[in-house]
Amino acid sequence: MGLVQKAPFRMRGEPKWGTKHILQMNWVFDEFFVRIEVWDKVFRKFGIEKLPVVQHKTDKPLESVVQLKVLTTKRKKRTQSTLFGTSFAPVFRHGICANIFIGIPCN
Repeated sequence: MGLVQKAPFRMRGEPKWGTKHILQMNWVFDEFFVRIEVWDKVFRKFGIEKLPVVQHKTDKPLESVVQLKVLTTKRKKRTQSTLFGTSFAPVFRHGICANIFIGIPCN
């Protein structure tokens, strides 16, 4: 088993979402952050829990973003090649995989 998260992720402030609804930190590849309304409409019905994200300076929870609580992942090799070679996508425990976010069907 890998590392265990001990505290909420911290951000400087509310993300500048634009037209996006899901984001990842470029240095943390296995954590997903979503708009709270996306969690409520999409992920809640699959039993995927959320974790708060706090503002770094104030320790107050941010209002527009939550972290998805992914309990287990497994590496699944994609059959499609990418610009940077072979890539991997986490597969959520409840059968939803990260590929739905980028339009590649899950196998």
